[in-house]
Amino acid sequence: MEIIKVLASEFKKEVWQIENSVALMDEGCTIPFIARYRKEMHGAMDDTTLRNLETRLTYLRNLQNRRDEVKKSIENQGKLTEELKLSVNSAVTLAEVEDLYRPYKQKKRTRAIIAKEKGFEKVLDRTKSEEYEIGAKDLSTLDRVIEIAKEDFTGLCFVNLVDFDALWGHRRDVVGYAGEIEKFDEKLGELLPLLREDDLLILTADHGNDPTYTGTDHTREKVPFVAWSPSMQEGGLLPEQDTFAVIGATIAKNFNVDIMGNIELLLGDFAIQVGWLCPDVILYMAFVSIANFTQSSYELGYAFKYMRMLILILTALFDIYGFIS
Repeated sequence: MEIIKVLASEFKKEVWQIENSVALMDEGCTIPFIARYRKEMHGAMDDTTLRNLETRLTYLRNLQNRRDEVKKSIENQGKLTEELKLSVNSAVTLAEVEDLYRPYKQKKRTRAIIAKEKGFEKVLDRTKSEEYEIGAKDLSTLDRVIEIAKEDFTGLCFVNLVDFDALWGHRRDVVGYAGEIEKFDEKLGELLPLLREDDLLILTADHGNDPTYTGTDHTREKVPFVAWSPSMQEGGLLPEQDTFAVIGATIAKNFNVDIMGNIELLLGDFAIQVGWLCPDVILYMAFVSIANFTQSSYELGYAFKYMRMLILILTALFDIYGFIS
């Protein structure tokens, strides 16, 4: 009833007009139908007024739902005071509700948090993890990266620019893609002078998406890999690689992270669940032993790539010959 009164006041209509119009909308009646064939129920409001009423009704209902969600979340934390409750109830926009909720908003359970629980703490201790809401264009995230580069920051800053893929690549928008690359080059020009001697910048892509190609699927061209640091004395072409694991191994080595130690930790949890004689566990153990011996980013990358294939093949052989029941 409170929303009905608010709408009646805002639209300068009688309560019965708003109440009947909302009831018709809730029944699934369309705006043209209500405007033309139910005039006696709402006082002959026109299409435009009814559409504006429907939009405002949706917003106010969402606002009330969000108020209730925020109050419940804060109450579950044991921090909902009468004063705060009154402030939330009095908020007239979603933005006001979110401003009130921000100090009490709990962080989402991210992959980084899950990884830390699994034992990947060394790199995460040196990682600046934050949620950064972006606007319509992904390149706005580069402004935040530039801000971080100006700080006394030590850690891993990872940025994913998905608009190149979703907005320009899949839609085969050549002009948009070209314009976004120009903007990216401008931002990159602002970032490079801020990097310090011990900083390392890596640019790559996880797949192709040529905007000049037919269809809307990913394309199969080779992706770039560019690495740069102010400490580098010279440049040149790197040999082609078949796996992204070499990038992960390079980053881990930069932070002095023992990859194999973490794999062994996860392996132990897995083995307890499925049994130490499981073919997967046996092959993982063999992989860990070989990788510990090589400790080479290049060899480690290939080991990751082919490890699962070997597991599938040998598991099939074990099942066929009944070596492991």
